[in-house]
Amino acid sequence: MILLIDTSSARLLVGLGSEDETLLAFRERTAAANERGIHDARLALEVTGLLAEFEVAAKDVARIGIVIGPGSFTGLRIGLAFAKGFASAWSAQIIPIVKHELLALASLADDQRLVTDGYQPALAYIARNGNPKAVDLLKRSDIDLTDARTEDSMTSQELLGRMLLLTAHGAAADFASVEPLYLVDFAPTLS
Repeated sequence: MILLIDTSSARLLVGLGSEDETLLAFRERTAAANERGIHDARLALEVTGLLAEFEVAAKDVARIGIVIGPGSFTGLRIGLAFAKGFASAWSAQIIPIVKHELLALASLADDQRLVTDGYQPALAYIARNGNPKAVDLLKRSDIDLTDARTEDSMTSQELLGRMLLLTAHGAAADFASVEPLYLVDFAPTLS
């Protein structure tokens, strides 16, 4: 079995897929406006519920596809810590996925822009289809969104389906060396 986890945004996505690349089920939870985040409170519960629903023992999960970024600092840390703990306990492989790789699977031209939400509303992460792992953080106002592929253009089921494909065919990483992909706009100043 394949477990899929995306904690890179305010939305929590968890999916379960089979080795034949069939997405069996998924759960999506979104933080309410008054919630700082839900990943710490919901991730383990949603994974446990999904495994129980399909009567899958944790030891039967062979691979974990995890979005390593870019995205929310806290969300990425929570998701990756959970995936590493699960992989260590049950000898599962971790397949790290950059969010823009999911958008690239549906893009046609190498120069098409792939855009996801930044950690602040005025910012966005951008990559090109030809190199989806080379992500930059830009002001949303500086990005031409004409013909861009955005995360909003796909349903959660489509995103998880693409995660399943990448996880089923991706190279496993040494889980101890997998790190989140952080892109932040730090501009320290002296006062």
